[in-house]
Amino acid sequence: MKLKGKLFLSFGVVMFLALSVLGTIILYSFSENIKVAGEENIRLQTTILAASARETLHEPMENIFHTLLPCLSQSPQSYASCSAQLEKKIEKIKNKSPYIDAVYLFSNNLSMPHLAVGATPDERLLSRVEEHDADYLTPQLISLSSRMYLVRKIDFSSEAYYFFIVEVNTTALIQRFEDLFTVNDSLLVLVDRSGRSILIIDRLPDQSITALERARIISTENTPPVLPDFNGYFYQYDKGFLGNRLFVVVDNAFFLKSLGALKNRIIAGILIVSWVVVWVILIVSHKISSPIRNLSKLTHEIAAFNYETELHANSKDEIGELTESFESMRRKIKGLIAKDSLTNLYNRRFLMHIFELAVLKAIRLEQNLSCIMMDLDFFKNINDNYGHQGGDVVLVTIGEVLRESTRDYDTPARFGGEEFILVLPDTDINDAYTIAERIRRKVEELHIEYNGKIMPCTMSLGVASLTPEDIADPVEKIINNADSALYQAKERGRNCTVVFGRS
Repeated sequence: MKLKGKLFLSFGVVMFLALSVLGTIILYSFSENIKVAGEENIRLQTTILAASARETLHEPMENIFHTLLPCLSQSPQSYASCSAQLEKKIEKIKNKSPYIDAVYLFSNNLSMPHLAVGATPDERLLSRVEEHDADYLTPQLISLSSRMYLVRKIDFSSEAYYFFIVEVNTTALIQRFEDLFTVNDSLLVLVDRSGRSILIIDRLPDQSITALERARIISTENTPPVLPDFNGYFYQYDKGFLGNRLFVVVDNAFFLKSLGALKNRIIAGILIVSWVVVWVILIVSHKISSPIRNLSKLTHEIAAFNYETELHANSKDEIGELTESFESMRRKIKGLIAKDSLTNLYNRRFLMHIFELAVLKAIRLEQNLSCIMMDLDFFKNINDNYGHQGGDVVLVTIGEVLRESTRDYDTPARFGGEEFILVLPDTDINDAYTIAERIRRKVEELHIEYNGKIMPCTMSLGVASLTPEDIADPVEKIINNADSALYQAKERGRNCTVVFGRS
């Protein structure tokens, strides 16, 4: 059956049943729609609240952090020479945000510099933070003596790290949240990972819960709270709130104010229609929406230059035909845009896109990233002695070696001519050197035969890694560094591997 027939049959059954209990369904739908709209309002306001927290706190914190980073990356002696200028920059960023009172920088290493801009830190703050130092690898709000702090841990090595702390203007922040979260008959509680209450916005009617239950919620003894007799709605925001948990308790009065007095529902009609409608809509919507979602997802991935995900048609209707056509188009686009036609490695254009994504991920997650630049030695002699067809055989063989020598998430590509490049995510400079040497030995041991003759083949390689100094134009700098190391390998007699920055 075609898609049009499925829709006609399914919604025809639903409409027939709905008309048979029209009066009851109107009342039921009206009340349910009000509740759904109210819940959506709560979710929307909570999402806006989280976005505002990021805008008002996290983004200024990131600006200050990126101001600190170049200075902290230097030695303590160099830090002293730039600390005065650094404090002025931080003060300027702080003054632009009414939600930031002070900025502190603590280190567990006495030889590393400390910093306090805007106020003197509470003596208990550092000990409080060090109790749960593993929790602050991502920014998190905490509370101490009615003050609020946004804390982030910055690791420089296994033994040296900083606590980067922004002291928040509590009054301004609470006023901001109260202006944004306007849901009446509600109680909003923000807690840290240790279960301490940080921020409370209480608009819950006194008669909705007992004083003991209200105290239990605010003290976060139970999160989510256990309220067996509470006639209302509980919502926990699970998309991240600066590393903290946020939940909302809403009294049913919030949903029912606009309804007034509702007539008694016809329970039998509601149960029958609900059961039928739910199952019909679930089955039909799944069959309709599932392939459409897959098509939409693949469209976004293609727009992002990801041509790896395959699409399978599970039906013979119009959507199935569209899926097969789309999958055929994906394979053709992938072959034309992403791959080098000779070596079947990624081409230079696709490589640069993948390289930029890998660099952004490495910087965001503070991971290693390495790059290997490779060039065949005396490739012109191969073309001169065996012809360009012989040279093509060599290039195809090198492509096979690179694919066999790399992991699934590495990116081997042909950079141009006889030059190749390999991007290695989550790989430090020493591991990258080991990989480069393994590839070099494999190439050296190749016995490439063409027209009954063995063509000798060796390769020179240059290795470079992402460093803190490469924040500006990191892709170009890593490639240039790897190319410089490759040039040194050529000068040293070829058929060797050189790491950038090492003699």
